[in-house]
Amino acid sequence: MTENQDIVRLAFERSAAGDIDGYIELMDPEVVARPLTSPSAYRGHAGIRQFFAETGSGGVAVDDLRVYGVEDAVVATGKLFARSSVGGLLELPAAWLFRLRGGKVIETWSFNHPAQAFRAAGMEEPKSLDAYPTSMTTTSGPPGEDVVDLEAVGALRDELAGTEVFAELVATFLEGTPAHLSLLHGAVERGQASTAAEEAHAIKGSAATMGAAAVARLAAEIEELGRAGDLAGAKPRLAALEQALEHTGPLLLAEVRPGA
Repeated sequence: MTENQDIVRLAFERSAAGDIDGYIELMDPEVVARPLTSPSAYRGHAGIRQFFAETGSGGVAVDDLRVYGVEDAVVATGKLFARSSVGGLLELPAAWLFRLRGGKVIETWSFNHPAQAFRAAGMEEPKSLDAYPTSMTTTSGPPGEDVVDLEAVGALRDELAGTEVFAELVATFLEGTPAHLSLLHGAVERGQASTAAEEAHAIKGSAATMGAAAVARLAAEIEELGRAGDLAGAKPRLAALEQALEHTGPLLLAEVRPGA
């Protein structure tokens, strides 16, 4: 194992232990971090500290961590687990690309699939990673259900002949859906079935267009309940929809920069 690989492993150990100061010690003062969950970068030690403060990522361990290195680039792969609000266990395959110089990390990227990280590093993906899923799955829904239909997303991006318009659509979806979700919440709480059906229908349509399969499915179920005038089963579906939307954003943002 190379010195750079050891540095990356140490970074994950310190992050998992919640040792943010120790993690920052491994970073170059001008480090640039590009997390999957944000369209913008975090710069310098202050930016790294801001990222941990905003996301609460410190103390989160990565399961099955594997580290691969070539010259100044190190790719790390693993799995993250989180408990959903409806009791299911979410499994998130993840990957990171670290670039180092002089024993310090100068740039980090995060991805939702190892293949993207290896491609960005110019490295060949190890055959041992063939079993990684192509998108996040959740045990709270049907087995193997894709949160995002990556084939549909790719087809949409290709149809738009580039990422600029596609990026605008992703931004519109991610920025506009919370407003509909808030109105849906209020309608469900007040038992307004007709309004709930309308808001769920709006979310379903935009989610289906963007390939957000889990969000579209759950919104369709809530719409059906609203059309039937019975919202008794809407609350658990609404909680699951919120969880799916939370994880849909990072996956769509990753497709805005598929080669990054």
